[in-house]
Amino acid sequence: MTLSVLFIGSIGAGDTSLMRAEAMIRQGIHLTTVDGHPAVGTGSLLGRSVNRLFNYPAAHRHVRKAALPALKSGHHDVIWVDKGIFVEHSLLEAARKAGRPVLVHYNPDDPFGTARGAWTTFLRSLPLYDVHLVPRKENISEYHSRGAKHVLDFDRGFCPVAHSPPRPDHPAWHEFAVPVAFTGSYEAERAKSISALINAGIPVTVRGSDWETCPHWNSIRRVYRGPGVRGDNYRLALGAPDITLHFLRHANRDEQDSRTFEIPACGGFMLAEWSPRHADLFQEDEEAVFFRSDAELIDKVRYYLERPDERARIAAAGRRRALESGYDYERRVHDLLTRVAVVAGRHDLLSKLPERPGGTRSAVAMEKQ
Repeated sequence: MTLSVLFIGSIGAGDTSLMRAEAMIRQGIHLTTVDGHPAVGTGSLLGRSVNRLFNYPAAHRHVRKAALPALKSGHHDVIWVDKGIFVEHSLLEAARKAGRPVLVHYNPDDPFGTARGAWTTFLRSLPLYDVHLVPRKENISEYHSRGAKHVLDFDRGFCPVAHSPPRPDHPAWHEFAVPVAFTGSYEAERAKSISALINAGIPVTVRGSDWETCPHWNSIRRVYRGPGVRGDNYRLALGAPDITLHFLRHANRDEQDSRTFEIPACGGFMLAEWSPRHADLFQEDEEAVFFRSDAELIDKVRYYLERPDERARIAAAGRRRALESGYDYERRVHDLLTRVAVVAGRHDLLSKLPERPGGTRSAVAMEKQ
C-alpha cells in the first residue's frame, strides 16, 4: 500500500510549495494536487483593495471548486494544506467526511507576526486541522491557544533538483557574478543594512519586490537590479556572487528560512544574519559566516572580498553540510509525515510511507535528474 496524499498549495513554477509536492512524488507517494493559492495581486489598485476588503472571495471560490472534486474522487490518507489562507472551514469539514484522512497544515509564514497577510480564513479554520507544522517555537503556544490539537516545529529546506550550483559558462553568469548581492523583498531592517553597505563604499546589488517603497530608495535605486528571479536565474542569484547576503524576515520572527538552505545548496558563500537556529544549522566561519550588526556586516564583507580561497572553502563546506545533514525537501517531508502519523495516532500510515531517502549520494543523484 502506498501513502495517498491530497496536496492543496501553491503549485506555480519555482514555488517552494510545489517543491515539497514534487519531493513527495519522487519518493513514490501517490499525490493529487490542487492549486490552493490562486493569484490575487492582479488588476487595478481599486480592484485589489476591494478584493482585500472582502477577503478575496474569488480566490476562495477557486480553491473550493478545485478541491471538492478531488475530495470526492477517492480516499486520501493525508490532506496536506500548504499555507491554506483560502481553504475554508466548510472545505475542511467536507474533507473529514471523505474517509479518515489526517488534516495537516504546513505554514512557512507567521499568522501571529507583524507581516500583513490574509489570515482571517485560516485562523477560523485552525482548530479543524489534526496537526499544524510551524517553523518557529513561538508559534507552538500561539497555535494551541487558538485551539490547535497538535503543533510540530520544522526547519525549511532546499530542492536538490532546483537548487544546485550554477555553471560559470551559463549565458547570464556575468550578470549575476557580482561582488556582493542580496535577493529578497524589502523590509526596513534589510534596507538599513544595505544602505550602510552603500555608504561604506561596498559594491552591492539588490533584487526583489517593494524596494521602491523604501525610505532609503534614493541611495538603493542606484544598486537595484529589478524584481526577484526564478529558475536558472535564481540559482545564479544565489550561487554566482562572491558574497550572497541573507537577511531574516523580522516581521515573520524567522530564525531560519528557505534561503538559509538554498544559498549553500546553490554553492553560494552565505553571509547571513546571526540567529540561534542559524548557528545550530551551520558551523560559524566554517560552513557559513554570520553577522550581528551593520558594523560587523561591513567588516566581514571587506574581509572576505579579499579572500577568495576562504570563500570557496566555506561555500563548499556549507553545500556539503546541506546535503549530508538532510536539509533537502525529500528528507524534510518524509520526516514530517512520520512525525504527523505518530502524533495523530495513525501508526497504520507508517507502513505506507516509502523508505526514507538516503545520504549525500541520493541528494546528488536527484539534482541530476
